[in-house]
Amino acid sequence: MNNKPVKNPFWYVFGPLVIYWGISLVVSLIVSCVLVILNVNDFAAVMNGVNPNDEEAFARAVQQCTLIAMKLELKYAVQIQAAKALCIIPVFAVLFHKDRKREREQNLPVNRKAPMWKYIWILVFAVVYNIGVSCLIYMAALAWKVSDSQSATALFYSAPVAVQIVGVGIVIPLMEELLFRGMLYKRLREQSTFWRAALSSSILFCLVHGDTSQIVNALAFGMLLAYVYEKYGSFKAPAALHMAANLTAVIGTEIGLFDWLGTSPKRLSVAVIVCTFFGTVMFVLMQRIEEKPEQPGGSGQEKQNPTMDMFR
Repeated sequence: MNNKPVKNPFWYVFGPLVIYWGISLVVSLIVSCVLVILNVNDFAAVMNGVNPNDEEAFARAVQQCTLIAMKLELKYAVQIQAAKALCIIPVFAVLFHKDRKREREQNLPVNRKAPMWKYIWILVFAVVYNIGVSCLIYMAALAWKVSDSQSATALFYSAPVAVQIVGVGIVIPLMEELLFRGMLYKRLREQSTFWRAALSSSILFCLVHGDTSQIVNALAFGMLLAYVYEKYGSFKAPAALHMAANLTAVIGTEIGLFDWLGTSPKRLSVAVIVCTFFGTVMFVLMQRIEEKPEQPGGSGQEKQNPTMDMFR
């Protein structure tokens, strides 16, 4: 933890969020204009013959155009989110690199890096976590007779599978990890305890995921991502966990795994139990990782070359 004050604490912590919202807004406006241009015939067909002086007819036409725009936004939701992420990643990568460079220049303590073979635990945990949580959400939706979240999920996963793999599985989680763990969590961690930094960054993470049915899951998942960052001492850990979990959701949906599990309450229950068991085993293994910062003059095996590993 670093107690050295920063010049502008508010901008230091929330600046990346402002950048995220600003770029997202600009990209959304550009993409919306492109979609309108590409589908201008649909809008023209609605407005054709409408008398602007007839307020009631004009209002109905505008409402229909709005519905068309909303349907286009839902249809291309993955592509839009991926486009935002692609525009944001270069900016956040530069900021992330500057933060790590400042750590080295100020000789701030950083946690030890876990060996690469221990990332197997992350990958297994990501798979069972996603399947188990998906089954729990499905069971809760059945018990409470909630269908809105399932409909929204179906629309989100209606994009071509290749687009989902690249967008949902790689690009979007990479951008989110650069923002919420690579910068927000790490910057908060310099000034506070792990739990305060992890909880604060996770609350912001779940607020960005505005779907109320996912807000509890997003909060828990954000805490897990911060925890593996702390344990593994590398940005690669939460990025790998996030990508693997998202890819599990994409592939599981594509091959019909979740539909098959959802047809039987017994299957859902067994899947939750099995995933809980393996998830607990993987979590215990991760919990045993020694993450204490390297002491000055430590063994050569533990020393890292900062120029060779930007994403620390």
